[in-house]
Amino acid sequence: MRLATVSYIGDEEDIIETFVRHHAACVDRMVIVCTARERKTPAILEQLRKEGLPLEISYHTPLFHDQAEVLTRVLHGIHTRLKPQWILPLDADEFLHGDAHAAFKLLPRDHVSLLPWRTYVPLPGDDRQEANPLRRIRHRREKEEPQLYKVLIPSTMMHEDSALGAGSHELLWSGVPCRGIPTTCLFLAHFPVRSLAQIKRKVEEGWKKIQANPRRGEEEGYHWGTIAEYFSDGQEKSQEDLTEIARSYSSPTLSSLVFDPVC
Repeated sequence: MRLATVSYIGDEEDIIETFVRHHAACVDRMVIVCTARERKTPAILEQLRKEGLPLEISYHTPLFHDQAEVLTRVLHGIHTRLKPQWILPLDADEFLHGDAHAAFKLLPRDHVSLLPWRTYVPLPGDDRQEANPLRRIRHRREKEEPQLYKVLIPSTMMHEDSALGAGSHELLWSGVPCRGIPTTCLFLAHFPVRSLAQIKRKVEEGWKKIQANPRRGEEEGYHWGTIAEYFSDGQEKSQEDLTEIARSYSSPTLSSLVFDPVC
């Protein structure tokens, strides 16, 4: 097995089918821990599994946001049981792009590869009748400031004390970040903000779970807290507000936008 993905996914019914079908074309196995509180996301996942897509699904009801701990356990289980050459942690709003088959032949195996985010931003003029976020949202930030990455882990970097950091942005050895080098041959199209209802629910529920985590780092989830506070005034938000939320997601700098459709 060449590539397995691991994911910790909540209520993501607007994007989960697109996420699975996109990656089924280049991934040997997708292992998903579903924490959804509503039945829509699990029902979609189970239907996709019945179709024969390469899914393993388990269900988890956390008291707090324990993504790093859960995915670390899954990471070790996959490494032992499936023996993939590569493991990629992915959120439901992240889409692998680039020639994956060619890249895996060329990427080094003595360090973690860092896949850069390219964050997409909804605009008021987007076709709101288009249900697929990858077709509807066609502009992205020109610059990511700071540039954030997700780890692509070769099996050679897995040890007994390997662990994922918060957000799967780094791999730790005995609590210390291990060597990671950015790659230009693969990237992650990132769609964290897709509609007002989606992002409002995500941050309101997610921020409470993050705050309840007894092992939470000081800055962990700060961007969700900022957005949750923005919604807390009870005022109705506009599509222009949605654009600004997406432009500033995990970034203090409002980058200009470029037209760069994924599909």
